[in-house]
Amino acid sequence: SSGINAEYGEEYCCQDVSIVRDELLRDTDLDSESCVTMTQVFLAGISNRDVLEMCAFGNNYMKVHLDAEGKMTNQGVRYVAYRNFLHICRIQNPGKGRRYVLPSCVVLRI
Repeated sequence: SSGINAEYGEEYCCQDVSIVRDELLRDTDLDSESCVTMTQVFLAGISNRDVLEMCAFGNNYMKVHLDAEGKMTNQGVRYVAYRNFLHICRIQNPGKGRRYVLPSCVVLRI
């Protein structure tokens, strides 16, 4: 079990799940009680729209929503941020039948 699937309710802390805490806080200057949204990897790879757009087109995500000008919509950016977060946590192949509830702090930042 990945530890962050539907067994958790809609609201829980990133500190409640070791796979999230361990993957994102490893090799940082932050203490083990810090929020994962304060890590450099989160700030650079999940909070940065330019990086998310590059990831979306580099990975050829078919579900990314584009506007009339061909730019990613906010919904598309959130989709890629969700996928990046799961990838950083080393959770593979999310999809139909394998949905993961993100920590509340992560949802608020995405």
